[in-house]
Amino acid sequence: MTQTEEPEVAQDEYDNMGGGPGAPLPIAHLVGQAGLTDRDIKLMIEGGYHTVESIAYSTRKQLEQVKGISEAKATKLQNEAMKHVPMGFTTATEMHQRRSDLISITTGSKALDRLLGGGIETGSITEIFGEFRTGKSQICHTLAVTCQLPFDMGGGEGKCLYIDTEGTFRPTRLLSVANRYGLEGEEVLDNVAYARAYNSEHQLQLLKQAAQMMCETRFSLLIVDSATALYRTDYTGRGELSSRQSHIAGFMRMLQRLADEFGIAVVITNQVTAQVDGGPSAMFNPDPKKPIGGNIIAHASTTRLSLKKGRGETRICKIYDSPCLPEGDTLFAIYEHGIDDPQIKEDHYYGNVPPKDRQPLNGIQNGASNQFEVICGPLLNYQHLEEQGGAVRWHGSVLIVTKPGQRVPLLELAPEAGGSERVVVEGLKLYADPDKTFWRFSLQVPLTEAEARWRYTIPDIRYLAAVSNDPSRIFVVPAASESMRIMFHSCNGFSVGTDEDFWSGPAVWNDVLRTHQKRPFHVMIGGGDQIYNDSVRVSGPLKPWTEISNPHKRREFPFDNKMRADCDEFYYKNYVRWYTTEPFASANTSIAQINIWDDHDIIDGFGSYTDGFMRCAVFRGIGGVAFKYYCLFQHHTAPPASTFTTDAPQTMSAGAGGTAGIDPRQIENTYVYNRTSDDPSWIVGKKPGPYVEERSRSLYKRLGKRIAFVGIDARTERTRKQVNYPETYDLIFNRLRSELTAARGDIKHLILLLGVPIAYPRLAWLENILSSPLIAPIRLLNKRFGFAGGLFNSFDGGVDLLDDLDDHYTAKHHKKERRELVVRLQQLSQDFSVRITILGGDVHLGALGRFYSNPEVNIAPEHDPRYMANIISSAITNKPPPKAVANLLARRNKIHHLRDGKTDETLLALFDKQPGGVLKSAENNHNTMPSRNYAIITEISDAPAQNGTAHNGVSSQNGVNGNSGHKTYGHDGHKPLHAGEDGAGTEHPAADGISSHGAFKHGLNVALMVEIDNQDRQGKTQGYGLSIPPLDIEKKPQ
Repeated sequence: MTQTEEPEVAQDEYDNMGGGPGAPLPIAHLVGQAGLTDRDIKLMIEGGYHTVESIAYSTRKQLEQVKGISEAKATKLQNEAMKHVPMGFTTATEMHQRRSDLISITTGSKALDRLLGGGIETGSITEIFGEFRTGKSQICHTLAVTCQLPFDMGGGEGKCLYIDTEGTFRPTRLLSVANRYGLEGEEVLDNVAYARAYNSEHQLQLLKQAAQMMCETRFSLLIVDSATALYRTDYTGRGELSSRQSHIAGFMRMLQRLADEFGIAVVITNQVTAQVDGGPSAMFNPDPKKPIGGNIIAHASTTRLSLKKGRGETRICKIYDSPCLPEGDTLFAIYEHGIDDPQIKEDHYYGNVPPKDRQPLNGIQNGASNQFEVICGPLLNYQHLEEQGGAVRWHGSVLIVTKPGQRVPLLELAPEAGGSERVVVEGLKLYADPDKTFWRFSLQVPLTEAEARWRYTIPDIRYLAAVSNDPSRIFVVPAASESMRIMFHSCNGFSVGTDEDFWSGPAVWNDVLRTHQKRPFHVMIGGGDQIYNDSVRVSGPLKPWTEISNPHKRREFPFDNKMRADCDEFYYKNYVRWYTTEPFASANTSIAQINIWDDHDIIDGFGSYTDGFMRCAVFRGIGGVAFKYYCLFQHHTAPPASTFTTDAPQTMSAGAGGTAGIDPRQIENTYVYNRTSDDPSWIVGKKPGPYVEERSRSLYKRLGKRIAFVGIDARTERTRKQVNYPETYDLIFNRLRSELTAARGDIKHLILLLGVPIAYPRLAWLENILSSPLIAPIRLLNKRFGFAGGLFNSFDGGVDLLDDLDDHYTAKHHKKERRELVVRLQQLSQDFSVRITILGGDVHLGALGRFYSNPEVNIAPEHDPRYMANIISSAITNKPPPKAVANLLARRNKIHHLRDGKTDETLLALFDKQPGGVLKSAENNHNTMPSRNYAIITEISDAPAQNGTAHNGVSSQNGVNGNSGHKTYGHDGHKPLHAGEDGAGTEHPAADGISSHGAFKHGLNVALMVEIDNQDRQGKTQGYGLSIPPLDIEKKPQ
């Protein structure tokens, strides 16, 4: 054979000779071949060559450097070695088989092992770098033990070689890790061959000794901690940089050779240095620190891991470079027993429960399941915007509900377009019991110059209620200079007894998702009744209580711990059922929610029955249970530790903290996160509600650059005669004035959520009849003989429709409260030149009400602080009322005059035609739409420039009829009041729910999307549009 020919050695022949990863051929195998003698082999061993592979992998020049080896002898050695070691081409199939035989050594952390594809790979070099105290040496200590474990425990069944260059090796750490795995400490220490290197030449010499030791016994791991420390001290200054890199290259080449020869896992640690060149890379790199050694170490290492400090004992490991592993990162933790997954401490489970009251945590400890079994979620929530130093950050959260006994989940967050480091978020346990665990991931996203799509991924999850197990979801945030695109809905569920299949389930959500695909929503506002829990009285645990015929017995019935537990289970399961129902479930994953509750989130009519009945134990009990799951599912916040039960008197009234006292039985085997502060968006009432032992939670949130939102909790404090306490209104308006002052004019629109409409036709005549003595004989017949049973409710015996009427701001009990609220809103609008638009639902109709200055005030809507549109959108899922009811309301649409003598109110004729040609109401009814619907609000970004337009795009022509065009508008509210209402309906530019064009720059385009056919499971809609102008205070109302 000539020197240029390649010997042909079959892989199976090589394996049969005892070679292969982890079992190289001893160099003595060459004795007697081609005239090679024992003396030749002895010389090679003295030169550091111990295996046939070491000779085959070396150059002839390197072999000639061995003392006593001539050029001819070197040639013979190399030729004979290459006969036994396969070094030519092979098939990819054979290579795949060889790699499948490689093993991985566990790091001790399952999350870290998954990131690495199983652990530290043998037959290759893994570099671990990071700053001081990021866990480099701690990983090495754990690996020194785990490499000794059996294969089926993630070990390598071999010893460890440990070269320490910085004096950080501590045998006591090995003993702690050994104890974790049930290994004999003394045996573990004996299986670690340790050497301290004192200079770079000594470090290289130790590698040569290591090669000899690996020929004599099985080692599965070689650690060098740290690989570059001595080179940094032995070679200083720029003049020695080239020499340092050359020596590091030689050291790394020898490590590669050992990994190849012995199939051993090689782990080296490395330090980092900061880039101080001041160039663009240093300016824009989010982490300018880089590992030492440059390309020499980069190219020699197979896998490179970057470590960073986390919270407490946690650390973050990121795949910095790898030929086969995807980019990603994960959390791990450093404990006394070594590297492990992050664990939640006992105090996290018990929160503020005193030690004497703590019960065993049976069934809710952190487990070691490789997959998270997700019962419900993910649910995306929008919290608030934070502005610091001109930079704006979006804050939100993701909630999942999992089976108990699982480790802390992680969420990975990254821009879909790339270009930024991926962020890993650790789950926070909000609540856990033996059946379920609620996890919240808090998200922060910077708002940039353009709208951005962000991807969040929860690895290793399996959805129990979904067809797809895709762990990733996308959500969209606006540009920093833009306002959010808003979707508004209410009444998202079915009343008891509704034929849900006839109404195609929640089909309208399909239309929401289609529109979201065309132009994404940034937020969806739930105006109340996000879920219907009314069946608790029909098929749930309240059924026996409801069937008690004697009202007195019903009022006195106890809400004991069993009934509380049964109701707790019902509300939880009903939430899971509904929040996993498609297509509503898909919307929750990708459109951030803001929610305010209403009666059906608790039970139909809660708060609007007679005071004596509302104070009964059962109603107060279900109020507490409903509040618990409202906090968890709709706000992603920890619930109260205990809820109302007559078995624990301390829960029957709120304590100093504004919540029910702790019932030890309710916290058995249960963890509730001890929340120490509220989200900054919350406006918390000063005292508990009359029927719920909790304080109200209203919301203030900035919806981008020019829109703010306030949602009033109109259920917690509600009674038949009040919606909210006077002091709660004070809190809300004080917050609004503070926020608007701080905004310095940036906020052009304030979106106010009231839940029920406030600009709506009056039904006082019907209310008077149903509450008059005329109804008494019918009530008597109902009580004695069941006559007109459908007319009366099952709770307090009142007329069933009356609680709905009492809910309305236009009800006679609420007129004074309504009037005062409208006047305060008008004054706020006047003082801050902010346009107020009101959202309302509840009534199962679509409509558009308006307040505006009457003709005598002589002011155009563009300059009128009294002009407030009330967008009425209801229901997105529940069935609408009969046509006759909608037509009756339309006939009652008079122009009403507030007592101030300056404000008028009426509905807009928005519905110019029937949706899709399908008759929904009378042909002459253009004011109310009895069909399922939702609303879209989009800020107008561009408006036509015309002569005489003001800075906000609003025309300032002479006279009271100033608008964005030259058409004259009157003050009869039955007709358009301004250019944005002109042509309102299906032909208006805003009707598509997408357009940001309109007559008023920074105005609002509003689309009411109305279902065409309830038998169409695609939920297709017809859009009806109008525009709302911003407010330009040009002339003060008199």
